[in-house]
Amino acid sequence: MGDWPLSGGAQKLTTVAADAAASRGTTVTAPGANNTKGAYTELVASSAHDADALLVVLQIGLNAVGYLVDIAIGGAGSEKVVVPNIPHGSANSTRDTDSLAVIVPLAIPAGTRISARYQASTASGSIVRATATLLKGNFKSPSALGVVSALGALTASSRGTNIDPGGTINTKGSYAELIASTAYDIKALVVIPRKVANGLSVATWWLLDIAIGGAGSEKIVIADYALTASDRDILSPESTVIPVDIPAGSRVAARAACSINTASVRTIDLVLLGVT
Repeated sequence: MGDWPLSGGAQKLTTVAADAAASRGTTVTAPGANNTKGAYTELVASSAHDADALLVVLQIGLNAVGYLVDIAIGGAGSEKVVVPNIPHGSANSTRDTDSLAVIVPLAIPAGTRISARYQASTASGSIVRATATLLKGNFKSPSALGVVSALGALTASSRGTNIDPGGTINTKGSYAELIASTAYDIKALVVIPRKVANGLSVATWWLLDIAIGGAGSEKIVIADYALTASDRDILSPESTVIPVDIPAGSRVAARAACSINTASVRTIDLVLLGVT
């Protein structure tokens, strides 16, 4: 954690893409087809100052749908994705909006154009609104945190990898592979659990393990990460940054235990953002 604490020194926080006239984020252009990324929408033409981390807040307007959102930098037509496939979605089809806040330790220089695009499992009627807050603090080595990869994002369905605790309550199920081999050394994981399908009717709890290693010989690096959900269908905590050391070439997998064994309730979708 010593590589990127926000502590001491002059700090700056600037939020871009807030739609003051509607008291919400900027509406991102909707995709034209299911499970296909749409066009980029500019969040800011030129960032006001250097940033050591980015706080992205996403608001959706169609539930029971999976979303994957990209954050990119660069000029129009030459965007480079720097935060890929942030998952969003809620199983509750009766509500018209949900929000997700994701903080990613990532160095972004002043003067950078930032934009967003997304895909959805149901493109028609889907809505994503976004803001981004540039965080500048006393990071010791922000330049080392410049690559973000998505582990477990399934672009074919616009969802995360399904984690099934199995049919025995309060017992860890089998591991589900998130990635066979990491491309880079990872210094932090942003844990983003969602529940896109199969709604809840009662309070439900999970304990999530994240592990590295070959199938059958996994070694847990994050143990018993506690999740909670109710009929709201949003897992809490929704997004957390956890310092870890995962070497390049590692297989990453996850498993969970659940307080309920009903097949339509116990599963969750998971994406990890690996920060290098």
